[in-house]
Amino acid sequence: MNAETTQVPPPAAAGREQARPPAVWVVRANGGQYADLFIAGGYVAVGWFDLSSVGSLDDIRQRYEQSYSDAPTGQAANETGQIAAFCLHIRKGDYVITPSADRTRLRYGRVTGPCVDVDSEDGCPYRNRRAVDWVEAPLDRSGLADPLRRTLGTPRTVFRVDQSDEFLTAIGQPHHGHREEPPSVGHGDDAPGTPPEVMFNIFGRINTGGMRLNGQEIRHALHPGPVRGYLKQLAASEEFAAATDRSIKPRRMADRECVLRFLAFHVAPWEEYAGGSLDGHLAEVMKKINTMTPEQRGALANDFKKAMRAARRIFGRQAFRKLRSGRVNPISKPLFEAWGVQLARCSSDQIDRLVEQRADILNRFVTLLNQDPEFDKAISLSTSMPQRIRTRFATIRDLVQEFL
Repeated sequence: MNAETTQVPPPAAAGREQARPPAVWVVRANGGQYADLFIAGGYVAVGWFDLSSVGSLDDIRQRYEQSYSDAPTGQAANETGQIAAFCLHIRKGDYVITPSADRTRLRYGRVTGPCVDVDSEDGCPYRNRRAVDWVEAPLDRSGLADPLRRTLGTPRTVFRVDQSDEFLTAIGQPHHGHREEPPSVGHGDDAPGTPPEVMFNIFGRINTGGMRLNGQEIRHALHPGPVRGYLKQLAASEEFAAATDRSIKPRRMADRECVLRFLAFHVAPWEEYAGGSLDGHLAEVMKKINTMTPEQRGALANDFKKAMRAARRIFGRQAFRKLRSGRVNPISKPLFEAWGVQLARCSSDQIDRLVEQRADILNRFVTLLNQDPEFDKAISLSTSMPQRIRTRFATIRDLVQEFL
């Protein structure tokens, strides 16, 4: 890229990054419209706004709100996550894929430079670019395994490919048999005070007298403000009661924790969850909700209620449950998160299409439960592990995309 450039400063946590195998990402070229320009210019690019001064996720959220103040909460969370992935999570040496305009071929290469702001007249309107060493021969999409092809069809501009091993096999490259986590953008790095996960741990250690508080009760004690009443209000909503068949009771805030776990991966998308303490992540989201305007909290509540109504329409009394023959299972919090967030991202028309195909969706979901051991582990064992979180969310995302 020979045009005048301004380099995006690296995130504050970059010096703490640990080596990891190369990840695989997709960056779309507006339906392939600019793919040839990407290849000819040796770069991959995105639009949105000038990213030359952003150095953290908080910077991105602030700039996004300034540029798109009318964007719905769900859209804002979705797009800021994609921007952060492009600027902060993709590393030099990672693979990047961009589909061609005819959708039958995939162009791929390796990222060789940081995010820069480029003033260029090459025909591509996107100024935020990263240098890429493109492989000359394209990859035939039809030769890929079905799960990888479905993932590559995800309607997002920037996202990480969960089936990195399958992709590396397809291009004849060795892989490591596991996927590392994307780098953390640092919860609380730019504010003084004790990190929330440390506060939670300290509180838990001294929480020994009388009836021990559970996790949500501790979070409630540590985070006064509007978020307390907000969680209570959503947990008391008719939409939540109907979707869960009134089976999650308010005793010891079990209902509020369920609501919070949905919000945690809707406000801060699961694609950018980088690990660490899930309790700390939930606490950070409570803090963020406290800083929202009433209008923002109202939009977020609408997303939540839309997802609850959709789940009831599609699954009836079986929503958010493991569908095993012969018995009614309790609500699964991991499934509540994954289905809830995915349905909240759907438009009204898309939800209507899903409802029309609900019988097929139920059958497909049962097949997943019975035949996909990785998905079963992701909703049953050590469910707060980052890889398990990504597995269940990506699997539900791919299932929904099959029917849209």
